[in-house]
Amino acid sequence: NKQYRRHSRAVGRPFGKKQKRSRRKKGIKKLCTYFFEMDVSVIIPTLNEEKNIEVCLKSVIAQETDVKYEIIVCDGKREDKTFEISKKYADKVILSDVRSIGLQRNRGANSAAGKYFLFVDADTILPKDYVEWGMNKFNSDSNMLGFCAGFKFSNPNPKMVFTEKLLCSWFDFNDKIDFPTLLGFNTFVTADAFKISGGFRDVPLEDADFARRLHKMGKTCFFTDNFVITSPRRLDEMGLLFSLKYYFELELSTRYPNLKDILSSTSYVEYRPDEEKLHQAFINISTYTNNSAELTDIMKDYIRKKADKFTEELRQQFNETNVWAKKTNDQAIENIIVVSQSISYITSRS
Repeated sequence: NKQYRRHSRAVGRPFGKKQKRSRRKKGIKKLCTYFFEMDVSVIIPTLNEEKNIEVCLKSVIAQETDVKYEIIVCDGKREDKTFEISKKYADKVILSDVRSIGLQRNRGANSAAGKYFLFVDADTILPKDYVEWGMNKFNSDSNMLGFCAGFKFSNPNPKMVFTEKLLCSWFDFNDKIDFPTLLGFNTFVTADAFKISGGFRDVPLEDADFARRLHKMGKTCFFTDNFVITSPRRLDEMGLLFSLKYYFELELSTRYPNLKDILSSTSYVEYRPDEEKLHQAFINISTYTNNSAELTDIMKDYIRKKADKFTEELRQQFNETNVWAKKTNDQAIENIIVVSQSISYITSRS
């Protein structure tokens, strides 16, 4: 019965009925967890997310599936009501002494009982079929170790839609050329592969670092047949130009793994390369099949084509003028130049 299957409801709590947790119910829950294997552990790292966490958790609870799953929130020490809100919905709420999104994910994984781990950020909303869809992906391909879905921004104005389309298309393109992308705000992975890989590390671009290591172990994918809704706050904080610059430099750092050691940032801030490490990272750049010049040319050509396509689609969708379309397209081309200059600068230092 699906009404009894949704996350901890498998242990006997009727769907939608509000009751306080008694000792007896906790005992029943532990007993049932012992007898019934958990399929999926949904792990959510948080830090002062009281404005977002409830909507996120409700989307996880609302999954339409017979898959047995639990919800684990790992909070980076509360300064707001994130902890209290999470306690109302999650099966486990853990307080982490370390404020690190990667290490908090690991902490949640250490307490997880599922055979699969689904990592979701607090500002992300899952579609109702996400868990079912994800399990079908694993069941249909025994070689699959991990994957993520595409994304749409929760504020669908023309600028945001243009950016999400451009980025999702770029990640899909990378996937087709065997270049891994796993977005930390929605990553589904087998528990065994996660443990063998060592999980997330406390490094800049921790999701790109994890994607690279997991891809070395086996198959990973970026799928575009399903989408999560995520907050555009990073884009708002960084601006469109730097957001594109961030993601394309992320691709470069993944292609050349040593570059991650150059970055002094921990998440979504501008990079400050160390000159000596830059030299070491690219000293053998000519030995790579795809050098930086080729990467830049591919990127520029790809974005030009996609920018033309998306601006026309969005002009019609939002009933925008030709002037808006031209301005948006010109901005995308300008972004290409800035990103190219950034990549050229980094590689020139070698």
